[in-house]
Amino acid sequence: MKSFNRYAILILLGLGLLSCSKDPDVVIYDQIEFDQCLAPVEVRFKVENVSVTVNCEKSFPDAEKFELEVYSEPLPADDEVNDTDLIKRDVFEEFPYTFIGPDETPCYMRLRAINELAGKKPSRWTCGYVMTGVDPEHTCVRPADAKAVATYTSVKFSWTQAANVKQYEIEIYKEPMPTSGEPFKENLYCPKIVKSVTEIPFTMEFPIRKFYYRVRGINEEDGLKPSSWVRGSFATSAYEWPVNKDAFDYGYTPARPRTSTVSAEAFAAAGWAPGDKVPADTEYTVDGITYGPDVLFESAGDRVTLSACNSWDKTNYARNFPLNRYLRFDVNKPGSLSFIVRLSGSTSPKLFVAVKTTKMGVTTFSYLSENNVTVTPTIKEKNEENRVTIDVTRDALMGIDDAATVYVFGGVAKISLYPITWTPAANE
Repeated sequence: MKSFNRYAILILLGLGLLSCSKDPDVVIYDQIEFDQCLAPVEVRFKVENVSVTVNCEKSFPDAEKFELEVYSEPLPADDEVNDTDLIKRDVFEEFPYTFIGPDETPCYMRLRAINELAGKKPSRWTCGYVMTGVDPEHTCVRPADAKAVATYTSVKFSWTQAANVKQYEIEIYKEPMPTSGEPFKENLYCPKIVKSVTEIPFTMEFPIRKFYYRVRGINEEDGLKPSSWVRGSFATSAYEWPVNKDAFDYGYTPARPRTSTVSAEAFAAAGWAPGDKVPADTEYTVDGITYGPDVLFESAGDRVTLSACNSWDKTNYARNFPLNRYLRFDVNKPGSLSFIVRLSGSTSPKLFVAVKTTKMGVTTFSYLSENNVTVTPTIKEKNEENRVTIDVTRDALMGIDDAATVYVFGGVAKISLYPITWTPAANE
C-alpha cells in the first residue's frame, strides 16, 4: 500500500506540473485514466459470532463494484486458489458488506475493485483473515471452562452448565487427539459418556496413566447444533489409604464390621453415669466414639440422645459446623455407618451426617446426608425396622491425608441413637 501511495503521489505531482505548463504543445490533463481499477485502501474485516463485516476507509471512483472471495484455507502467494476451499464468492456495490459464515471456521478473504462496464482490469487483491465463532441462536453453548481434576485415581469433571444445553457428551481417550479432524476411535478408553445438566459435576475412577478428554453440549430436543468440543487432559496417580490405628475402622473388614459399646460399665470409665449429659466445653470418648457437649446418656444405659444442635461454627467451613450435641469418630477408608433411631415425641427430627477431611493440606467439612426421620408407631422403641444406614463414599474420602472424621448430629427435635455399626466398603 505504501508503494502505491508513493506512485500515486508522483503521478499527481506530474499532473500538477503538466497542468501548470505554459508550453502550447503540451496537453493539459485534469484527470488520468488507468486501465486497472485502484485497490480499496484500509480495508477492515470484523467478525461477531458468525457475522463477518467488510468495511473500507477509502475506495476510488473508478470502482463500479467490489468482488469478495472467502476460503477455508490460507491463500497462496501466486493467487492460484483452490475452489474446493471456497466458502463464498460475491459481488457488491457499497460498504459495509456483511455475510454469515460457517460456525468456528477460519475465513481467509480477499477483496478487489472491478469495473467491467468501463472495460477495466480488476484491481489487485486486498487480503484479510477472521475466525468465526458460533451462531448462538442455533448452537449449544460451548463448555469453555470444562476441567477434569484428578485426585489420585478419582477424577472430577466440572463446568458451567448452559441454559440451551440438555446433555453433555464426554469422550475419554488413551492417546492424544490430532489437532484437526476426528480422534482415532480405537484410542477410546470407554464408550461415550452422556450426562444430563443435573449430573454435572461428576466423578469417575481411572487406572493410573494419562488420559485425554473432550466434551461438548448437545440439545437434539430443541434442534440445536452441538457445541464445539472442548479438549483437555488429566493424569492419575497411585493412592494408599491412611493406616491410622486409632481410627474406628482400623483392623475391621466388610465381613467383620465394628459396633460401638454403649453401656453403664463402659461409660463409667469416662466418669459418665446414666442420666447425665456431657458438660459444656467437654468431650467424652468411649470405645472409639467421641460424644460432644450436652449429649445425654439415657438412664436406660443403652443409648444416647442428641437434642437439636444449637451452637455452630459458621465461619471456617462452607456448611455449619456443630459445636455441641454431636458424636464423631475417625475412619481410614470408605464404608457405611448404621444405627437404630428412637424418638421421645411425635415431632419428626432432622438427622445430619457430615465428614471433615484434609486433602493435600486443605481441610473441608461437607454434609453427606440431611434427612427427616420418618415418624412411625415403632420409632419410640428399639426396633430394627428403624435402622438408618448412610454411606461414606470413596468420592468423599479419596485423597485424605489422614483419617477422616464422621459427624452425626440432629436438628428440630431430640433423637436417640443406639450403638453405631461401621461396615468397611468392599475392595478397598
